[in-house]
Formats: sequence, structure tokens, C-alpha cells
Amino acid sequence: ESVTWICGRTDVFAGAAVLGALAVQRRGGDAAWRAWLAAPLLLVGLLSKEVALAGVGAFALRELLAARAGRQDLRAAARRLAPVAGVTVLWAVARSVVVGGLSLVGRPLWGRLVLACEALATYVWMIVTPWNSQLIIGDSTVLEWPVAAAGAALGLLGVFFVWRFRARITEGGWAFGALAALAIAPVLHVIPVNYSVLAYDRFL
Repeated sequence: ESVTWICGRTDVFAGAAVLGALAVQRRGGDAAWRAWLAAPLLLVGLLSKEVALAGVGAFALRELLAARAGRQDLRAAARRLAPVAGVTVLWAVARSVVVGGLSLVGRPLWGRLVLACEALATYVWMIVTPWNSQLIIGDSTVLEWPVAAAGAALGLLGVFFVWRFRARITEGGWAFGALAALAIAPVLHVIPVNYSVLAYDRFL
């Protein structure tokens, strides 16, 4: 779908740029120039699709984890994050001028969390029953509490497993976990987006 459908190609461009930025992110003697190389790659991703903001979050998390582990100090992390912050601000200004700023207007936080639980359970059910395909599923304005409760249970189970095996998760694992979580946040309605349905087939 992402290759043959023109609207899906933005995902490919954004994903390739973000993964490229994370691939060149390294520490050591050549760390400074690598950070400056990663920044324009992230800008390309942001200009392709807003979901590339997840890459900015993953990049920042890797730097902060390195500082926490003592492999670099906070000043070094700040210097490496400066070009990334710069291109993010540049993109935000350009987007605001062209299409308007990102809107955070919508449900209160608790309402978005309940909706996120309902969406999570719905997507898991869609994976378990792929033969029951639907283009548009549910209504985000009508909460189904049993489904939301099932989603909450799945979410808590996921948190438990992450906490249980946290010692085995590498720095890269945390970074890519953050990348995945931030990327699916709009799909799960955690970050408000302008659609009224609960789930879409193509979001899987």
C-alpha cells in the first residue's frame, strides 16, 4: 500500500529518514558531526509526515540514556540535541505558516486515555480476526466501556512485561520502543487528530 498508493509514500519517506537519522547517531570521537548529519535527515522525515516527530523523541531519549549511563555528560547531550531541536523548530514554524499549527484541542486527558484503551483492544481484535475486515470501525464519540476495559487490561499487561524484563532491554531497545509508542500515539487517539472513527484498517 505504501508503495503503490501515492498518499502512502509519505510514510516510506518519513520512516526511511528517521531510521537513517537513528543509524548515524553514534557516540565517540566523531559524535558531533554525526549529530549534525542526523538533523537534516530528521527534517526530511518531518517534511514528509508529522509522524517523524517520533524519531525526534527517540533521538533525544538515546542521548539522555547515554548521559544517565555516564557515557557522556548532560552538556554533551545538549550540544548533540541542539541541531535536532533547531530543525524541529524550523519545521514547526514552516508547518504553522503553510497549514496551521498542531492542534491539541479535543477530549480531556482522561477521555483520550479511555478512547486509547478502546482503540488498542479494537486493533488487537482486528489482528486476531483478520477475516472480519472493515474499512471504518467504531465511533470515537461513543465510548464502549467493556472494550475500553479490555484495552486497559492489555495495556497494563504490556507495561508489566516491560517492567519485568526491563533489565534486558538495551539502550537501542528503549529508543525504538519510544519510536514505536510515539508513532502509534495518534492512531490510538492519545495525541488528538481530526477523525471521528475509532479505527481504520489501513492504520494496522
